[in-house]
Amino acid sequence: MSTLYAVQLYNQSFFDDEICFCFTDYKKQVLANLANFAYDPINYECFRKLNVLDLFLDVLAEEKDECMIEFAMGGICNCCLDRMNQEFLIQNGAIAIISQHLSSSQEETVLSALATLVFMITSQNKSGNNMGTTDKWAVKRKMGCDLGRQFVVA
Repeated sequence: MSTLYAVQLYNQSFFDDEICFCFTDYKKQVLANLANFAYDPINYECFRKLNVLDLFLDVLAEEKDECMIEFAMGGICNCCLDRMNQEFLIQNGAIAIISQHLSSSQEETVLSALATLVFMITSQNKSGNNMGTTDKWAVKRKMGCDLGRQFVVA
């Protein structure tokens, strides 16, 4: 399945009574495929052209389904090491959106959110991207507060 085809599938309104295919399950499957495509840097240019990062952010900001949120967070985590993707994410408010999910009840979502923020903070030191010192400290404080409440160290 190509990235373009997956995005087209996600965006079209599809429901077939004969197949009795649940639209929500269909969207989950396509979103999961997009998140998996995010592992491969060869797809990044296509992702940017097709606004897949916007799609991931929209799901994180608007969706209530924990599974959809997990897939979107995983997709962002998979592609956030790319400098252009990072710049896009930072410019579009991803830090605040991602930070909101650090206290999720879904462990995979929390781990992907944490990894994404750590990737973005640590790569900032190497690449000089646009995350300011204030943003870095805010993320570190948020990560410490949420993780301190959620995980107990034995």
